[in-house]
Amino acid sequence: ACEALVQAWDLMKGWPDRFQDFALTQVLSRGPGRGDGNRGRTVQFLKMKSQTTRSAALVGLAAGVREAIDLLGPNAQAISASTCSIKSAASMLGLGTQEVSTLRRQQALRSRLVLSGNRLQPVFDRAELDQLAAGIAARQGFASIASHLGISHHGVEQLADMKLIDLHEHPFFLERYKMHQSTAASFMEIVRTLTDRQTDLSRAPSITLAQAMKSVGGRLKPWGPVIAELLEKRIPYQIKAGSESLVRRICIRVTDVANASELTFTPSAVRPFAFAKMMSKNDAMEALNIGPRQGTKLFASVETEKGCRAKTVDIRWTLDLAGRCISVAELAARRGVSARTAYLDAVRAEMPWLCEAGFCRSATEARFLPQVLTR
Repeated sequence: ACEALVQAWDLMKGWPDRFQDFALTQVLSRGPGRGDGNRGRTVQFLKMKSQTTRSAALVGLAAGVREAIDLLGPNAQAISASTCSIKSAASMLGLGTQEVSTLRRQQALRSRLVLSGNRLQPVFDRAELDQLAAGIAARQGFASIASHLGISHHGVEQLADMKLIDLHEHPFFLERYKMHQSTAASFMEIVRTLTDRQTDLSRAPSITLAQAMKSVGGRLKPWGPVIAELLEKRIPYQIKAGSESLVRRICIRVTDVANASELTFTPSAVRPFAFAKMMSKNDAMEALNIGPRQGTKLFASVETEKGCRAKTVDIRWTLDLAGRCISVAELAARRGVSARTAYLDAVRAEMPWLCEAGFCRSATEARFLPQVLTR
């Protein structure tokens, strides 16, 4: 009795919204043929009529709620205009009804309650769907951004964490696409700004940003801070014409490579970002500074996860390997010599070759890069 009284008080305290939430929850959790999910009591209450045994105030409360959701009541036109069925919702979002139903169960879509005759029905909020449809049309996925820029998925996550790109905050996008979605406008703003702020480097020895970042090893590349430096014009750069990804066309001065490679990324503590714990093989190869030939051999034993179309590896595993191994490409970049020279020098010095990821990092850095043992 006490529990029932507490629940009743909670409903009354937040009337009428709390009651509608309660009724909607019961309807969404009902089984087939279970009516309103509350043994018919909710509909009985909403259909309450004046009787001598009932107070006018109670009848008025029921009437107020009923009129707000009744498709046959005085507000029917407004209710119909502001809600839509699951079929309409699916059409607006470009999904199947089963997918929409799943998203509703995951609370990624808002439900509203309507009364149709003697049956309570869950429907969708049209205003929310209009907003989501517009967001879908103007979204830019992280995979697309990574491909256009030529950086890793984690690099795009850094841009988001640093607020350099805007995210769609509605839970629908994360549940629907299984990863964060950015706005196309914010991404295009980065590209436009980078294009506008470039400078002429024709008189200075330069190197592509992609090549320069090979000197970063033992950790994930700090793409966010590097791009922020470019945007703020603290590192001069020039963009070559072509169809390659942006970091393969952005050139910086050779004298600025050290500054770029020493930048570090620190996740925001104000609003923690949910970084992915797995990474693609290509992103792992970027972190390890190895190419497809080495990567194919290195990841041959990695099994493709169920439900995935491509292999993924644990970021912690990649970082552990990067901490133990230094690739020929990284060694060459940091020494400023060719890959062939870097490899032959390491072999002559009898540096331990650990695997396809390269030589023993600690021994090789101590022998060839004593001034900076960690980067």
